[in-house]
Amino acid sequence: MGEEDGVHMSLGVEFGFRRPQWMGFKSLDASDGIRTGAVVSMTAICLLLWPLSDADRQQTPNYALLAALWVGAVAAGLFRSHQIWARLHSALAVNPSRRTRSDEKIIAQGLKELFVYLLLSLLALSVLAFVSGSPLISELEHIRLRGSDAERSLLHIAIYCAFFAGAFLPILTAIARMAAAEAKQSKSPLFRTDVVSRNSLITSFIAIGGILLLAWAAGAGFFSIDQDLGVIIYLVVIIAFLVFIIAPHLTRHLNQNEENRTARASTAAGGIASFAPEVWVSRLDSILVRLVAPLSGATQHGAPVPHLLVVGLILPLSAIGFVLSSPFGLIPIFLAMLIVIALGRRWAWVEADRETASRLQSTDFRKSQDIHIGFDNDLKDEALLGYVSFFVLVPLALFQIEQFSFAFDTEQSLASMPPTQQFYAWISFFGAELAKAVPFVDWWEIYQVEVNTPISVSDNVGNPTLAKHLTFAARALVDLVIMAALFQAFGIWQRSRAQQRLYDAGHINAFDPFTEQEFFERGIRYDHNEKKYIPKPSFRKRVEKHREAREELKLPAFPYSPRRLSELLNSPDPDLKAGAEWMVSEYRVLAGPPAEQLSQLEEQWRQPCDFRELYTQYRATSHPQRRAAAKNTIRNEKLKFERLLDDLIEAGANNNKWFALNQANTLLKLLEHISNLPEFVYAHSLAIDYLSERRGQFILLALASHTLTDTADSVAPAWRRQIEGKFNRVPNVVLGRSEMRQIVYDAMERYADLCFAWREISRIEETMSFLELMAQTDAAAPARLKAGTIANQLRNRLTDLLSTTTPNTTRTP
Repeated sequence: MGEEDGVHMSLGVEFGFRRPQWMGFKSLDASDGIRTGAVVSMTAICLLLWPLSDADRQQTPNYALLAALWVGAVAAGLFRSHQIWARLHSALAVNPSRRTRSDEKIIAQGLKELFVYLLLSLLALSVLAFVSGSPLISELEHIRLRGSDAERSLLHIAIYCAFFAGAFLPILTAIARMAAAEAKQSKSPLFRTDVVSRNSLITSFIAIGGILLLAWAAGAGFFSIDQDLGVIIYLVVIIAFLVFIIAPHLTRHLNQNEENRTARASTAAGGIASFAPEVWVSRLDSILVRLVAPLSGATQHGAPVPHLLVVGLILPLSAIGFVLSSPFGLIPIFLAMLIVIALGRRWAWVEADRETASRLQSTDFRKSQDIHIGFDNDLKDEALLGYVSFFVLVPLALFQIEQFSFAFDTEQSLASMPPTQQFYAWISFFGAELAKAVPFVDWWEIYQVEVNTPISVSDNVGNPTLAKHLTFAARALVDLVIMAALFQAFGIWQRSRAQQRLYDAGHINAFDPFTEQEFFERGIRYDHNEKKYIPKPSFRKRVEKHREAREELKLPAFPYSPRRLSELLNSPDPDLKAGAEWMVSEYRVLAGPPAEQLSQLEEQWRQPCDFRELYTQYRATSHPQRRAAAKNTIRNEKLKFERLLDDLIEAGANNNKWFALNQANTLLKLLEHISNLPEFVYAHSLAIDYLSERRGQFILLALASHTLTDTADSVAPAWRRQIEGKFNRVPNVVLGRSEMRQIVYDAMERYADLCFAWREISRIEETMSFLELMAQTDAAAPARLKAGTIANQLRNRLTDLLSTTTPNTTRTP
């Protein structure tokens, strides 16, 4: 449809003489959506605040304008959320080593703008709730959100709750998109199913169910603690300890039985697995961790920002919960509690990742499905800050519940007090119960210290059963949540200290990510004279002590894990990056991409690591220290080379099959250093296997240089000329052992398989020709037989291929 036939709208709908067509969300212009939503909402606000007469104000409010305000504000927020996420997603998709300063700035900004909108919305809602019904503001005098049943309006509260929920929609949408992107990037499911095991779920259900059952029975007056019940509780505690002793053995037995039934019940289990309760509990936990916890703002970047966002979110939610009419004030209170609990669960996930990372070679969650959250923030401070808010949220919840349940025995003067003084009384009551619940402080009750509060639990006033249950829940919250968090924080501190001791003793070569950050930040400082980051003298001594300890333990004397150093070279933290660069330079550690490590190792092996001289010294010298030093050097360089080959093989499996000529030449130079040395047989075999999986005409020449003896050269001198022309020399890598030459012939067969896959007939013929030459000239009969057998197999396969397909004879450069 041309421009003269209709008009194209930027909101994704095409209008004209034919039927309108929806063009999809990708055609939406977020800027137009933001402007449209802002205009609609601002127009609605102006009309709502337009000066009216007293008679008009007493009429029914214009709910259409309120609806327009809600739709406009939420739409503008959602479009802005889409705009921010699109920019953030593009920056996160860039490899950390290739990010520009603009990308880093966008990532550091994160979703902070959306959190500002959320906090401003909650602040506005808090102010509205406080001033509603006030005669001081005539426009808000008729809004009834607080007070008794006669004073409040359920319709007004429902509209208020709609705006309250709408304030969270933009940030929640962005958080959901980010969680989905992180799950996709780490190749792990968004909602895990392995967080809770069946046995732990059953154990928790029995324990919690038993506690709740006993509390219900005690509240209903079914028993009292007499002498017999004291003995029963005594036995129950002993049985609980025995259960913890027996549980691991019982679990092992159940797991063994389950494995035995797997073959018989695999079909039935596949249909039932998705309905298993532990799966749904794990998914629920994943929702809390990935979607609810980020609402706290604790996952944002910047030193004070997460703490400020947590406090900035809890305060308005608490204020709304305080002023809103009961029981609707429980909505923001329970939401705040849910966010804090979710934040605690996310902290637990981070600590689980931290424990896992301390045993992994890499902590990049994009490379390991065992890392679920990552290490942008340890969340310890933020989670503890959230738990502190329980000391406000719990009294608030009791204050709200009492307004409609009348469960507690309260002094008559309390009802006539202002709400702020009533809340202060509830804080006093909760503090008294807190003193009875905290371990080592409950001497309060033993020594019968009297606490006079205007609130108490009485069997004759109110609803004593409900009051006892609420008091028990408040105490249990302290025992199960807050104390558990404090003990977890103490355990983290102990684990970090243990890692520090083990590093100094040489037993470990890397820390978990958070201890690692502390390690380098304490060891590196910025020198204003040299204008660069340098290690502190104490840091140098500590690293050297670590290397000496590892040498005594007969372990590779690296200053730090080479794999972790490779990752830290791309760290945005200047201390971590500078520390990694210093270690790589000072101790000749291979780091960076495998292709760069090839050049680094070849440069290191030029001087002073002449392996043949070291090997001769090791064999000839009788001096024990020199012999041990030579042996130690050979062992360390052997491990370094093998690790590099492993990295090359891993990188080759993830990328295409091409291998650059200069990289092959560098690899051959390294192989010249260690050719025919017994300690490096395995490393040489790995290099041959790696070459066999690469593409390129020079790969065959690189493999051929391992078996091209003078005898073969006299029969077919063209091969030596090709090798010399390609590598500017004839690499001195000819293998003396027949077994090693047979490995080369097997590698040539795998190289030919790759050529068959790409229909590269000329290279198949070249491989066949060289194997036939080796079948005639190899000095060992088993090797000649191996070469001839492979050559005949390739000829038969090539004949079959040429008879069935049209080959691609074009030679790829």
